[in-house]
Amino acid sequence: MAALAAGLALAASIFAPTVQAMGEGCEVSISQTQIDYGLFNRTTLKPQGGELPLGARSLRVNVNCAQPDAMTLFYRAVPAGAERFRFGEQGSYALRLRDALLDGEQVDLAQVAAAGQAGAAIAWLPDKGLTPVKAGNIARGRSFSARLDVSAWGDEAALGRGDAVTWNNSGLVEAGGSQRELGLQVSFAPAACTPRLANGGVVDFGRINAQQLARDSATKLQRTLALSVLCDAPTRFAFTARDNRPKAVRAPSVEVDAGALFGIGKTRAGQTLGSYVTWIDRNASGDGNALNAMHGQPGGQGWLATTAAAFLYTDGRLLGFGMPADMAAGPTAITQLSGTLGVDLYLAPASTLTLTEEAVIDGAATIEIIYL
Repeated sequence: MAALAAGLALAASIFAPTVQAMGEGCEVSISQTQIDYGLFNRTTLKPQGGELPLGARSLRVNVNCAQPDAMTLFYRAVPAGAERFRFGEQGSYALRLRDALLDGEQVDLAQVAAAGQAGAAIAWLPDKGLTPVKAGNIARGRSFSARLDVSAWGDEAALGRGDAVTWNNSGLVEAGGSQRELGLQVSFAPAACTPRLANGGVVDFGRINAQQLARDSATKLQRTLALSVLCDAPTRFAFTARDNRPKAVRAPSVEVDAGALFGIGKTRAGQTLGSYVTWIDRNASGDGNALNAMHGQPGGQGWLATTAAAFLYTDGRLLGFGMPADMAAGPTAITQLSGTLGVDLYLAPASTLTLTEEAVIDGAATIEIIYL
């Protein structure tokens, strides 16, 4: 009757860097015009200082001019603060220029807007130019080259997405009126948790004799299945449900929240047979620890401990599990969840049904994992 599933949608985009026309007299070239940091998921990234280091890449920047010139290099891109540039929705990257050569001779680099700051390796900041210097003086030349290090970081929240995402950004290396575009890309795989239900998620109530039904009140039957969820790394998640028979729901005479009811079909005479609710054992365990059930609003806000059964709802409300100390903050990040999925079936009073022919109980639900 109830099936458990988790969906995976992958999206990708292809970034093609463009080359802008050269200015007169000088030509800028880059050894690599596209930097791809690769594909990451929860198992390949470890937070450091509140950020996710995506790695560093190194390439070569060259400037060649027809006549000797005092070269100043700029990098034009959307800033992310005073020292970094924006990378995607939740990331940033930083540049450092080092090992500079002017006409084949080693030179230091200095920030144009910060006199006296010079060195063999220097950060390339937003809105700041870098120029080669010798003995503290700006040096002129026709050929310049340097190593460019590009380090990137992401926000830890990028790993909590339920779908794949690719960040694309670009900036312009500019010198002597010439520009070259540098593109950056990184992809994040969705958090990966695999749910499993015993018996393939099929809850079989068998053949029910019409004489078993109460005449003037709902008849309740119950079945349970073992439930488990395995994640590739500690993950914060919750459950929600979708009723695949929403037009065949009949509220029982007992008091049950309408948002927890699922349909089970109709008789051949068009009479609704009843409904059922699903729940997960309030004392499920996660990574070997006892957890408490909690309900949250759509979007993962406003978590409260369950006061009755840990129902699964069809109206967007979430069901999660956490350590007692984490109840206000929401579900605890875990790698493995073990528990019991229960199904309470409520059949309509016999007096309201025409049961001269066999009626098939045909309930179906999808229980989804929501990454928080």
